[in-house]
Amino acid sequence: MWLFLVLCAIVVPGHASAPQEPGITVTVYKAQNEAAVGARVFVLSDTGQELVAAKTDRSGMVRLEAKRDRFGFVQLTADQAGKGRPAFLLVEHDHFFIGGLRWTYGQQEYFIVLAPREVR
Repeated sequence: MWLFLVLCAIVVPGHASAPQEPGITVTVYKAQNEAAVGARVFVLSDTGQELVAAKTDRSGMVRLEAKRDRFGFVQLTADQAGKGRPAFLLVEHDHFFIGGLRWTYGQQEYFIVLAPREVR
């Protein structure tokens, strides 16, 4: 009986889910709790150079290409030769100030809320 159960477990494979591709997800919202469509998301290095840039979709999200480093942390795949290490994640939109956060090594998700621009 035990042998039959063991053989069934070996012969009947389970449905394995496909491993998720590593990436860095950035979600941008306006102060009114609306998705910031078409916002430009970019990463600046510690030397002030732009490493990667992309625009948000209808849901206010953008996914930056990434890979796992030798320690298992997710890092940008953009060519960074001589450009320095990521330092800031910034977002700009026509009707808002530039907003952003410091880059955090290994972080895979960022959520940024933009404040409206008011000129008096």
